[in-house]
Amino acid sequence: MMKHKSTKHLVNGATVIVCAGFEDRVLGALSQFEKLSVVLDRVILIRFGGNENRTNIDEIRKLSSRISNFGAPIEFSREEVEASDFSFLNHVGHEGKLLFDVTGSSRSLMIRLLSTLHDSDLSFDILYTEAAEYYPEKEQFEKQIGEVDVDTAEGLTTAYHRLSRYEQSRILHSSHCEIEEFDDLRGLIRPNYPLFLITFLTFKRGRLSAILSALEANAKLLIRGVPVRKDLKWRVDAIKVPNADLISDRELIDLETLNWEVTYDYLVSQYELDSNRFRYNFIVAPLGSKMQTVACWKFAKERPEVSLITSTPVEHYFDRYSNGSGETFYFPGF
Repeated sequence: MMKHKSTKHLVNGATVIVCAGFEDRVLGALSQFEKLSVVLDRVILIRFGGNENRTNIDEIRKLSSRISNFGAPIEFSREEVEASDFSFLNHVGHEGKLLFDVTGSSRSLMIRLLSTLHDSDLSFDILYTEAAEYYPEKEQFEKQIGEVDVDTAEGLTTAYHRLSRYEQSRILHSSHCEIEEFDDLRGLIRPNYPLFLITFLTFKRGRLSAILSALEANAKLLIRGVPVRKDLKWRVDAIKVPNADLISDRELIDLETLNWEVTYDYLVSQYELDSNRFRYNFIVAPLGSKMQTVACWKFAKERPEVSLITSTPVEHYFDRYSNGSGETFYFPGF
């Protein structure tokens, strides 16, 4: 069952950890709290460097001053947070709930924060805000690829080549990404065991390309995210286009993007199927939605023999991310 619900009666007096990324939706949860007249205890703000993030940092400061007992947020840079071994958690209030808003966090920081909260024996709930629009937008994408049937090999190839003419080559084809590992999620790599890789399709195909290039997996499963919103269903077929040369005839596993439990249950089922856990070294590379990444983290955290890695582009293209802010979801019980 989907675990998201109205938050008003649950979060008064809570501490909220929020990461100030550059997307509009970073402000979604705090703005919703203000509309609901929620009074937080305090806001812990983790800042990212770069001019692109300054607007949201300033807005979070203003929101915090209006909706929290502490007024101004307790601030740390991302570098301070990671260098201090997450001692910033000393600033978490002892009363009320602890909420981690994953919306504005990078994937790597989110995974580290999840582990730190877990290892500190802190119970926490997760907040996540959808975007109003995701890149690429439907009208733009369909104009680029034209009228083709991407369910056929010929049509998919045609769409891929047409997209290649419109999209900058360094964005579409580059696999210039850093592979990131996590000290607590290195897993158990047994000598001479075959490798089982589970990873995700993404419109930022360089991330997937980097993972596939770095690992010689004997068995691979590619998960394709299925949005729950009707206006985003077109993306299920569209995501095949930038990844056409990576997926070939490989079967795609369709899992919804919002309910983390769907992805978690699937990972468990594949791990246990045919005694796979005893036959393979398992690596999971979360490249899908934020809540699918939460599922991958929980799956690996509960199984010390499973490795979790991710890939992060060396260069970001800020005009190729989401716009606007959508609904905010609340996921309790972590």
